[in-house]
Amino acid sequence: MSATLSEESAVRPARFARALAALVTAAVLFGIGLVALIVILNPGIVDELVFRGVVLRATSGQFGSGFAVVYNGLLYAPVLPVGLVSGGSLLAVAITFGLGLLFAFITARTGSILSAVVAHASLALGLFVIAPYLVPSGLSAGTATPTVPGLAETRVATP
Repeated sequence: MSATLSEESAVRPARFARALAALVTAAVLFGIGLVALIVILNPGIVDELVFRGVVLRATSGQFGSGFAVVYNGLLYAPVLPVGLVSGGSLLAVAITFGLGLLFAFITARTGSILSAVVAHASLALGLFVIAPYLVPSGLSAGTATPTVPGLAETRVATP
């Protein structure tokens, strides 16, 4: 009887460890899924509803679709510049202007914001979810020098 108790008590920690690992994995995946949902879908839907759904349609009715697309890009550029987290720049505003033109053109061409929402969400997926794994150091043009992980920096004393 004592042999079965010791075997059973040895199985419990292993079963607990497997259950805990499964719980942690589920929590991490849920957290990643929630972050992805917020980062990808929220801007894609909200920006497109406001800029392409309301502003583009209002200006198209008043001034025609060609002017409305350009106006929409000009309005979108300073409001949501790409890279605002890193300080923003004139280049970021120009890139956002191009994206605003693209999304407005897609909406004007298809007559629906759904295609612009999908394009915007795909861009966000690529930039914020996939790209950090493909290029972990980022794409900045800083003056960082490459380092070898685990190698300590060596300084030479000068006389």
